[in-house]
Amino acid sequence: MLIVPMDSARPLLAVGPAAPQVDRETGAHALDRNTKVPLYDVPLVMPTDDGQPLTMRVTVPETGLADGVVMGSLVKATGLTLVTDVKNGKAWYMYRAAALTVAKG
Repeated sequence: MLIVPMDSARPLLAVGPAAPQVDRETGAHALDRNTKVPLYDVPLVMPTDDGQPLTMRVTVPETGLADGVVMGSLVKATGLTLVTDVKNGKAWYMYRAAALTVAKG
C-alpha cells in the first residue's frame, strides 16, 4: 500500500453534497475500521498547475465533516492523502482526508 500526502494548501471546490459511504457487502453505512466512525464521500475539484482540474471523491469521517460543506463550497482539507494499492491483481486508489472545513474568504 502506498500513501501519498497531497497539497492541503490548495483550495478545493465541493461539486456535490456529502453522501454516506455504503458498505458494498451489507448495504449499511460504512465505518472507519479503527474508530468505527461513519464515513462520508464528498466530490471535490482541485485546481492544478497545468490548468487541468483534478476531480476526486474524498472520504472523510463524520467527525471531520463541517456542517457548511455543500455544493459550491470552497473547502480546506486537513490530512488529504492519496491511498493506492493492488488487490486481486487490480489497482485501486482513493482519496482520504481527516477533515473538511469551509474556507474563509
